[in-house]
This record gives sequence, C-alpha cells and structure tokens, in this order.
Amino acid sequence: VLIKHFKHFKPIQQFKRMLSYLLKVTICWAVFYLLYHLLLGKETFFRLNRWYLLATVLLGLAIPAIELDLMAGPEEVPLYYLQPITVGVDQLQTIIITASAEERPIDFWQLLVWVYWAGVAGAMLRFGYGLFQIFILYRTGQRRREAAYRFIATPSPHMPFSFFKNLFWSKYFEVGEADRQSIVRHEEAHIFQWHSMDVLLLELVGVFCWCSPLIYLYKKAEKTTHE
Repeated sequence: VLIKHFKHFKPIQQFKRMLSYLLKVTICWAVFYLLYHLLLGKETFFRLNRWYLLATVLLGLAIPAIELDLMAGPEEVPLYYLQPITVGVDQLQTIIITASAEERPIDFWQLLVWVYWAGVAGAMLRFGYGLFQIFILYRTGQRRREAAYRFIATPSPHMPFSFFKNLFWSKYFEVGEADRQSIVRHEEAHIFQWHSMDVLLLELVGVFCWCSPLIYLYKKAEKTTHE
C-alpha cells in the first residue's frame, strides 16, 4: 500500500503535467516565432508586428491549456487491496529496503519542483524590485502635469524612460534642446500607444515561463518593435 501511495503522489503528478504544458507552450511559441522571423521580422509594419507578438504569446499559452482540458478525463481513484498482516520479523527488513528503493525517483522530481519554483521566486523578486525602483523614482521626483501625462524629474542618474502615463527624466541627463525634444516625442509615443502594457504582460508571463528560452526572444522582439 505504501509503494502504491507514492506512485500516485499528486504534487509530483501535477508537476509532470505542468512540465508537459510548458514544453508544449515552448513548441507553440517556437512555431509562431519562426513565422514571425520569416514573414514579419524584417518588415516595418511595427503595429502589426506588435499585435502579432502579443497575440501569439497568449495563443501559445492557451492552445496547450485547451488541449489538456479536452484530454483530461475523470480522475482515476487508485484502488488499494489490504491483505492480512502475515509478515514475519525476518521479512521486515526486506520490505523496508524495497520501499526505500521505490521512493528514490520521487527525490529527482521533487528536486525539479524546487528548482522551478525557485526560478519563479527569483523572477518574481526581480520583477517586484524593478517596480519598486520605479515607485521610488516617482516618489522622490518632482512631478509636473503635461497635456496627457506626468513629467517626473528624478534625482537619480538614469536614461529617460516612460511607464504608463509617466515620463521619467533624470536631472543628471543633459542634452541639447533638439535632442531633448526628439527624446520626449519618442517617449510620448510609448505613452500614447500603451507600450508599458506589453512590457508588463511579457514580464508576468516570463515569471512563470522563465525556463522557456522563447519568452526571452519574444521580449527582445517586442522591444525592437517599440523602438
């Protein structure tokens, strides 16, 4: 009974299903990204490229999930047959050794579970730290209201950037007026086209799909379309 119980250890089985799901997601993304690279990567239809990348990221997540739902049948309940306890003392050691040998493969999968969730935790901490840094710049900066966004002059050195309806500009960043106007217009385009939503979506997907190399290609491609 003990051996059969470990064979049906639900967290391990669920992790195997999740690993299979992530593999299928990666395959879907690989197909979509290959089509993007062949058909759209060198084109200048930046709006089309942007929406293609976002749509295929979501499709890559949805298609394997739908497949799992369709294939999932009623959960099988393991049957256990108890026999009378007729084990002698001389046989007890053999049973314990056999049970321990059966448990060893579980340790490998348990290690993979810990590695995956450690990666998720690390990615989440990195993502949260980035948001916290933006929050600090927002709180410590001098804010003024423009027509459709806030201009925030920050006391920390960094390149100009935008986040939703906020344009962050370091007091230490000095350029000529012509370059300044060009950079402002560039960041305004990011603000008005809601590019921060794209970044936020891909970062959140990347937290849970950090082990898929395709998510990093998607991030790079989306950044290219923004610029």
